[in-house]
Amino acid sequence: MNRFKIMKKSVVGLAVAVFIGAGYPQARAAVLVQYDFTGNSDVASTVHANTTATDFFAGPGITVGFSANGNPAPSRSVDASTTGATQDDNDGFGFTLTADSGFLLNLNTFTLTFDALNVDSSVGNQTANWAVRTSVLGFAVNIGTGTFDENGTAVSMTFTGAEYDGLTSIEVRLYMWDPNGSQEMLFDNVTLNGAVSVIPEPVNVALGVFGLCAVGFAVGRRYLRKRV
Repeated sequence: MNRFKIMKKSVVGLAVAVFIGAGYPQARAAVLVQYDFTGNSDVASTVHANTTATDFFAGPGITVGFSANGNPAPSRSVDASTTGATQDDNDGFGFTLTADSGFLLNLNTFTLTFDALNVDSSVGNQTANWAVRTSVLGFAVNIGTGTFDENGTAVSMTFTGAEYDGLTSIEVRLYMWDPNGSQEMLFDNVTLNGAVSVIPEPVNVALGVFGLCAVGFAVGRRYLRKRV
């Protein structure tokens, strides 16, 4: 293969890669959905304009309610006697966020945050446990874990990995449990941050690739003429 063909392929390949990368313009980071449980409601208080969110739900293994405490009140409460001493697949609660037609969710490097409080009648500052799983990994892996105590904890965990970009939908589940036996556990202000990108029209992609190929070809010819 002569130098002209090599140069042409390299420049065209680079141009196509650049175009495809730019073909999914990503919006700035924003709050995609938030649940603050105002008015003892499980309906999302904030939802991104290009997405749809379900109500906050609870798994079949736990008893949930609303607490007069919160940041601000109310908050969601979980009867600790129903969460058990270890993490249980039936004890999750959470939400599903779906991108509208023509859009994709991008969550890689973005965060899920919430406030957690362990209510305990015993003496001392006892801690409970939390974990997060998602539909992206089939709810099989804890992608975030930690503890929270009686003083309250502001939790923040980050989604990491290319698999969290370009999603049409995601279900996020939050788990809490306390091997020491708390009275109840409270959580509030569950917030998913991320970005939403527009899926380009196929015709525009094709035209863009054709145009960049032409540009790459012309650049390659000029380069080789200077080399002769």
